Order: sequence, then C-alpha cells, then structure tokens
Amino acid sequence: MNVVIDYPLGTNADWDPMRAEFPDDEFTWTAQLDASFPGLSEAEVIGSGRPLGPGVLDAAPNVRWVQVFSAGVEEYLKSPGLLGRDLALTNVKVVLGSHVAETGIALLTGLSRGIGPAVLAQREHRWDPSIEVDELTGKRALVVGAGGIGRALARRLDGLEVEVRAVDIYPQEPDDYIREVRLVSEMPAMLPDTDILAICCPSTAATQRLIDTSVFDLLPDDAYLINISRGAVVDTPALVDALRGGRLRGAGLDVLDQEPPPADHPIWSFPNVMITPHNGGASPLRVVRIREFFASNIRRYKAGEPLENVVDVEAGF
Repeated sequence: MNVVIDYPLGTNADWDPMRAEFPDDEFTWTAQLDASFPGLSEAEVIGSGRPLGPGVLDAAPNVRWVQVFSAGVEEYLKSPGLLGRDLALTNVKVVLGSHVAETGIALLTGLSRGIGPAVLAQREHRWDPSIEVDELTGKRALVVGAGGIGRALARRLDGLEVEVRAVDIYPQEPDDYIREVRLVSEMPAMLPDTDILAICCPSTAATQRLIDTSVFDLLPDDAYLINISRGAVVDTPALVDALRGGRLRGAGLDVLDQEPPPADHPIWSFPNVMITPHNGGASPLRVVRIREFFASNIRRYKAGEPLENVVDVEAGF
C-alpha cells in the first residue's frame, strides 16, 4: 500500500515509526503536495495537513481514503474533486482535544485573573495591585459542542470547580464532567444561567454565526465568551457590539472569522479581550498524536474494520 503524507510541520523522519510498523507499505512525505507529485499516481491513502489543491485528486485515481490532520474539515470539503469521489474522509477531532482545551483554559483564566493588564503593566515596569480579578469557582459554563474538544475543556473546567453543561446538534450523553447535554435548539433557555459560553463546535452551515446578537442579549452582563473552534460560529459585529455595550465581562478568542483581522479592527482594542493566533491546535506533541492516530486507523483499514472519526460530508464534520 502506498501512502502519501502532506504535512508542512516536522520532517520526513517524524514518520519513521509508521514505516517501521508497516514495513511492507510505502510512506512518502512531502511539505508541498501538488498534482505533479510523483507518488500520487500509486497512492491508496493520503494523509493531509491542509486542503488538497487543484488536480491532486485527479492525479490520484487509486486513493480510497483521506486522513485529515485537523479537527475542522470545512476547508478540506472544498478540495477540488473530493465530493465527487467514492472515498473515506476522516479527521482527528478527538486527538487534538487536550491542547486546544488548554488554550481555552488559558484564555479564560487570563481574563478572570487579570493576566492581560498585568502583563501590560509589567512591560511598563509598573506595579498595579488595583487590577480587577474574578473567581471561576462556582460559575456555570455552557459548552457548545460536546465532541472531543468540548469534553476535554469540560474536564478541565470541572477541575476549576465550574459547573458544566453542554449543547450539541445531536443527542449526546453526559459524563463525569458534563452534567447534562441538550440539543442546541434548547440553548436560548440555558443562556440566562450561563457565566461562561465556550464555543467548541465545528463550522458548518448549521453553525455559521450561531452566536449572534440574540445570544449575547440572553447572557448575563458579566459572562465570558471563549471561542476555541471556528471563528465563523460567532457573529463578530455582534460580539463587538456586546463588548462596546458592556454586555460581556470578557472574550477569549483563538479564532476569528477573518484571520488575522485588519489592523484597524475594533476587536484588537478592547482591554477585556484576549486573542491568540489560532494556535490552540499547536503542540510539541501534535505530530506524535496525529501519527499514532493515523497508524491506528491504518491498522483498521488493513484489517477491513471501520475507520475512526469518519466525517459526515453532508453534515460538514
């Protein structure tokens, strides 16, 4: 079996453990896959860290499975020729949960404990004990999206003594960290009792601008918004209006609908907003985790077993 791995992070040597585990198969790594790549014509599997470019699938007539190296797949679904092919598409939606969730906790505690203003004061060599702080203990969080990232975040919020509930597009079971999971259609009734609204769902047609003015109007005035999934889920003008109106205590954003936002965008200027550059999925262990998951799925593929994390193309995740 020929496997082409398109991943600009790391090096060819990162994939040597897979070559050792599957010595009868050929694994070819590239940091820049295009339609002229010589291994495509024989490839049966593609592992990819970015959407497939023009002509790639046309040059790969034998591909039966594409393993996406990210949780979100909305851009991959735009790969030319993908939707017309009879092939499996899988992602790594649970694999990246731990470090994406850590970003969510960093943003939340950074806001609640006044870390942003403290860092600015430090740069000015200024000691400012008047910086306002908050406490998370006893707060109520609503996680939008009870998948791998949402549950990883809930586990960490539980450790901070935060009460966690969730909503999802599909019926889901609660666990040791999420007290209840309701359908997303029930979210409006839950918002008035929500101190922390955490966005952990994929970007699909159903979730585009799901968090809009009506949501901000229902939240308590001192609530936090944390977005660690996709920027398009939040209506950014509505968020700016909520911040200007003092409706939110703070917003922590690892993602935005435009990345990066223009230099003159108002989202940069709010003192109660913390922004990280969509690096929640980054980690020194990212390649290792992806490789181990990919290897597990290859074992399943070779054994004729169902693959894990198969994407529902119609649903978009």
